[in-house]
Amino acid sequence: MTDAGLLKINQAKENGEWQAAIRREQVDIIPEELESELREKKGALSAYRALPDSRKKQYIYWLQSAKREETKQRRIQKIVNEVLTK
Repeated sequence: MTDAGLLKINQAKENGEWQAAIRREQVDIIPEELESELREKKGALSAYRALPDSRKKQYIYWLQSAKREETKQRRIQKIVNEVLTK
């Protein structure tokens, strides 16, 4: 690997992007806030677990990319509602 590539990796490890990328691939681990809300609605957790891994990755990335807590909470509600309507 080139020095530029190694630099990018080190930067990602320092700013948290490295761990975030690894976390997005672990679709069997549901973010705590999301899991809590899924458990509140009957059938939501099992419906979420039945989703394809690719869709779970999209949801996890979308949730983790929220910068403000208000945005994160709105996205959690949207995910729960979408899971229940599928």
